[in-house]
Amino acid sequence: MKTLLKIHQWTISALLTLTLVMFVSCKSNPIENKIVKDVKLTTTLKDGDVWLGVGATFNLGGMSFTAITFPIKDPYDPSRVYGEVSFKPTFNGNYNAIEFKVNLSDCARIPGAFATLPNGNDLPIAGVEGRVIELAIDQIKSKIYIALDHDLTMMGFAISIQQFDVVAQYVGGVNFFLGFDLFGVKGTAGLYTAQNQTYQSGLAFFVDISSVVSTDLLNRILNGEVITPDKFNAKSMNNWNKAYYSGVDKKMADRLPSAAKQKKVQTIMDKMMSKKQTLRFVEE
Repeated sequence: MKTLLKIHQWTISALLTLTLVMFVSCKSNPIENKIVKDVKLTTTLKDGDVWLGVGATFNLGGMSFTAITFPIKDPYDPSRVYGEVSFKPTFNGNYNAIEFKVNLSDCARIPGAFATLPNGNDLPIAGVEGRVIELAIDQIKSKIYIALDHDLTMMGFAISIQQFDVVAQYVGGVNFFLGFDLFGVKGTAGLYTAQNQTYQSGLAFFVDISSVVSTDLLNRILNGEVITPDKFNAKSMNNWNKAYYSGVDKKMADRLPSAAKQKKVQTIMDKMMSKKQTLRFVEE
């Protein structure tokens, strides 16, 4: 178990690095993103079901982690597995990869509900109340989020980290999220903290998946259809309109605390990033 948790802890360093890049960037004086190397979304067809893949590659300098994969299960029925999450190093320098694979056709059968971050805060996305599928990852305080809606198709995750309790001690409870548009993928990423609570602060990341899930494909998934190769490869797939993307920009806009708290958060994050350390999860 100690080996498993240590591997998990290394993976959170990747997410911490991503968040720092978001923190030090601003629209008026953008800084080149040298940490996140790539973000990739894919859909595949397997036995009539549509699977979504979300992958991101990070440059972590001297930090690295060993390959490991664990399942994403139904919290009420552990025998039901909806996908998996993988953490692994690459063969290209110091890069490390995080990948999620989820069966969208299967998840679409789960009713949407009012989803929250692990600390109980609302998600940093406007207008999705009561419509988000929320799944837990075993062994760590982590959640996977999926929205399959004509106003927003989204996948995200949130992971609590013990060291982030220190951030909460200095700034109290905050939501610090910045929207991004990276390689044509729109989303938002940042941190959440909870005052006077342990293991209730951490990192979250959300991406719009409309570039790989069309309105036609979404309708078929929501209707519970068995997807044939012809339907999956239909030319009508890329048909989201400008109004949809305008809505995505608004839903995933920046969610920031006061300027004073922003400065405190960046100072603390700078200190955390300057030290080599292993970040700790909490077992469920």
